Amino acid sequence: AIFGANNTTFAGVAASGVNIQRDGVMVNDVRWPTGVNAATRVNPDMVGEFRMVLAPVDAEIGRGNAQIQIVTRAGTNDFHGGVVWNVQNTALDPNTWENNRNGVSPPWRNMHQYSGFVGGPIVKNKTFFFALFEGQLNKIRTEYNALTLTPCARRGVYRFWDRWNNSNALYVPSAASAGAADPLINTVDRSGNPFKPLWEPGAENWGVTPYTGELRYASVFGEIANLDTLLDDCSNVQFTGTWDPNRTGPDPSGYIDDFLTRLPPVNNYDIGDGLNTAGSRWARTLKGADNLFGVGEDTYRRQINVRVDHNFNDRHRVSGSWSWEKDWSDDSFANWPDGFGGKNIRRPMVLSANFVSSISPTLINEFKFGMSRTGTNVESPLTNPETGSQLEELLAQFGT
Repeated sequence: AIFGANNTTFAGVAASGVNIQRDGVMVNDVRWPTGVNAATRVNPDMVGEFRMVLAPVDAEIGRGNAQIQIVTRAGTNDFHGGVVWNVQNTALDPNTWENNRNGVSPPWRNMHQYSGFVGGPIVKNKTFFFALFEGQLNKIRTEYNALTLTPCARRGVYRFWDRWNNSNALYVPSAASAGAADPLINTVDRSGNPFKPLWEPGAENWGVTPYTGELRYASVFGEIANLDTLLDDCSNVQFTGTWDPNRTGPDPSGYIDDFLTRLPPVNNYDIGDGLNTAGSRWARTLKGADNLFGVGEDTYRRQINVRVDHNFNDRHRVSGSWSWEKDWSDDSFANWPDGFGGKNIRRPMVLSANFVSSISPTLINEFKFGMSRTGTNVESPLTNPETGSQLEELLAQFGT
């Protein structure tokens, strides 16, 4: 099921309207229209009975067609148990047909799913239990290209070609872009070397009037005194005078120096404006992925499920089940290798209780109580329990 799945139907009913019951209690995740989706993950080993009701149902169930009914597994007079460990990763999983056809490698992933369950009698023929613990570890790795400053820009030196606006090495200029109100052109090659425009800006000049401008240098600290000997990375830049008496040199607090130390170095010119900003491509590893809806993404997860059944006598019996789940994953992903990111945290829970009395051969009374809880907490980098204290110390260091 996915967000916006209302266009999908089940027994003629929109997916968000399908009634999902567990042990007689509705457990739909009703906050978002995510389709057929329960509050907590339903492990196959905890299912004792699964029914899909497509035709009209009894009035006691309610909501008409489209019912999915789950009865959790109960213990018996014999002890039974099992352990499952499932590994999925790029080395073992096959690639998709479409990726193979286009020569695309699958994204890196390493996921472990593990569970263990046990069920049996507490008191034979009287009281029974069933318990299941489940967990999941999921790491994914994707390529990310972060925007960063070029070596000259790190030193407060900004560059541009006369009469043109900067763009990166992948930009393809045209007469239309040259004739725009802010004429744009690629200003560097793939290695970051300044690339002199061939033509003057203006649609009528494209391919006709050779370019006569120069590469200009400017600084926030003052006039550059050694333009003739300035190195490509501006490491030997010298300033004379100042444009602003309040800014005669770098920030004395050390905040900007610390920022530049953390700023990743340029390793490509595929993004940014080429001359002053460029890219730093790196492999970003994430601990799971999630969304506000808890659907369709693999997270870090731990879940415990417990069911207890008790027979008072041949006519009266009671049962109760409880599931508690903890899901967490990275969110607001870090842009830099040593950067700070946020976190998604969910704590769904399902609780149900049933008391059934056989009053007579033709009369049964059943009492049901249930509670289903969902929700998501999105932690910012500052409130993320894994990185928040470190970020607070860093900000406090500079009085921020």
